Amino acid sequence: MKGLLYKEWTILTSSYKQSVFFIAFLYGGISILTGQTGMAYALLVVFSILITSTISFDENSHWDI
Repeated sequence: MKGLLYKEWTILTSSYKQSVFFIAFLYGGISILTGQTGMAYALLVVFSILITSTISFDENSHWDI
């Protein structure tokens, strides 16, 4: 289990390091400063898209062969 979590963590940090921090900072800042809850929902949608693309990275790595 630790190995699978480590693999997922390395995929996330290597491929999304800058974009996740930028998106979270941008959308979170807009949501907090302007009080627009729609930006918080948009942030959830963006993160869900990132999660699904991480799953596709996992499938393309063929780690189970």
